[in-house]
Amino acid sequence: MKQTLLTFAVFSLVTGAFAQTVSTFESLTLSPNSYWNGSADVSANGFTNGSAFFTNKYDTSFGGFWAEGFAYTNKKDSSNGTYTNLYSAITAEGYNGTSNYVIGQQNAVIRLIGNARGRVVEGLYVTNATYPYKSMKSGDTFAKKFGGTNGNDPDFFVMNFIGWLNGVKKADTVKFYLADFRSANNSQDYILNQWARVDLSILGNVDSVLINLNSSDTGAFGINTPLFYAIDNFTTRDEFATSVFSVTNAGTLQVFPNPFSTELYLTNESEKESIINVFGNNWQLITTNKIAAKETSLLFTSEWAKGIYFVQVVSGVSTRTFKLIK
Repeated sequence: MKQTLLTFAVFSLVTGAFAQTVSTFESLTLSPNSYWNGSADVSANGFTNGSAFFTNKYDTSFGGFWAEGFAYTNKKDSSNGTYTNLYSAITAEGYNGTSNYVIGQQNAVIRLIGNARGRVVEGLYVTNATYPYKSMKSGDTFAKKFGGTNGNDPDFFVMNFIGWLNGVKKADTVKFYLADFRSANNSQDYILNQWARVDLSILGNVDSVLINLNSSDTGAFGINTPLFYAIDNFTTRDEFATSVFSVTNAGTLQVFPNPFSTELYLTNESEKESIINVFGNNWQLITTNKIAAKETSLLFTSEWAKGIYFVQVVSGVSTRTFKLIK
């Protein structure tokens, strides 16, 4: 996916390049329709791919179970939405049609290794695991159907990417919604069922990334939504920057792709909540979204007609407008 960064600020740019390593997980050996969850090597406490170590804990009590962290898999079950199907993504394949991908659970940690340690994580691809997707779609014994009976409940299922460096938590947290029903326009409600890219470069230099999950559906024992997700193509930056990009005004919005086709991502990189209005080429209002600071909103645009669209960003007393093309 080509990404366009639209920035309303004065900046300076010195060209340069970064070396990157992508954890595709394709080099990890698996039999067809199988997974690794740590049971075969309890002492490993995880697995390495690319420039990252993906933590894992397999608990041998009660017959044994996957207790923490990540598991890698090539399972293709997008139908079974119960706890017996923990290791499948709703896409039934990895990003871009590949075989292997990773399933993670609450508070899993990725540790950077080698040349990547203490440097920038470019990003990764994410989607829903089959179990939580089906749970949010239809509800189950423990969790509600997202949107409720009338579709108006403002439900959400969000990933929080938290960076750490030398034991110190980074100031910024990247949020990405695996499901979002908070819009007043129900046509914008979604439960993600495809791979989507998350940019983590805003975290800056890190030596580990913790992935925390939160949901609107909670009860007496905590979160009801099954706390699993799928990731792929975790990309690290393995050299210090030879480029310099300095922004003198934090009021920025990241929009990609442009031109767009079936989906549009809007990332508010400012420290304030922004209101995003999208207009057609006749200035008819298409949709309005509130995006909190450091959050990303996903719009499905397959039904939008081809043409020119205008995005209006309202942040405090400041209003800016720019053009997109479908």
